Amino acid sequence: MCGDRDRFRAAIQRGLELQVLTLGPLLCLFAAVAPLVIPRLFGGQWGSSLQVYPWVAIAILVNSVFNLQASALYVLGEQWTVLRAYSAHIVLFVSGAYLLVSRMGMQGYGWADLTACTSYWLLHRKLEEHTQIAYRRTACWCVVFGLPLFARTLTPAWNWILWVPLMVYGIAQASEYSRRHGKQGRSIDSANGHCFFRRDSAGSRTLEASQS
Repeated sequence: MCGDRDRFRAAIQRGLELQVLTLGPLLCLFAAVAPLVIPRLFGGQWGSSLQVYPWVAIAILVNSVFNLQASALYVLGEQWTVLRAYSAHIVLFVSGAYLLVSRMGMQGYGWADLTACTSYWLLHRKLEEHTQIAYRRTACWCVVFGLPLFARTLTPAWNWILWVPLMVYGIAQASEYSRRHGKQGRSIDSANGHCFFRRDSAGSRTLEASQS
């Protein structure tokens, strides 16, 4: 696959979107039910831990995007770049947590986790030397999945508004997907004509096609 740059780029591109589309709904679902479930299962003292969840969840979402890029770089023999990126991630996270937790409390941990994701720029820069990756759709999905994570920070009367971009963008992408694949189906039908079964003298049925 490495010899075929187009296929290699397409595989990474599709993988990035699938990573976000798989993980994003789970993170949003937990954000929606956690305020009700966590206190009942673990006690009210754990309710404060939900303050840091949105930041950690976004860091997890970003990490899922660049994990695939790290795997691609391993395939390309760029393992030292991956090592430098993850080493920088550890240094940034530890430094950020040390500086921010004492000043911001639990949210400082979340900010440190999110800030450490800047080290993944090393992965992006090295992969860009081999192939060009478009992040527009993946970034849009990260944003619309990220907004509902902060719904709890708004009043109950207004927290629904952070779910609206996710619903609108999801419906738009579903419509685009349906329209695109509908056109492909019609083009295949017009190219292949109509299929029908013919029964021979022995009674068996065979599938045949006729051009319209």
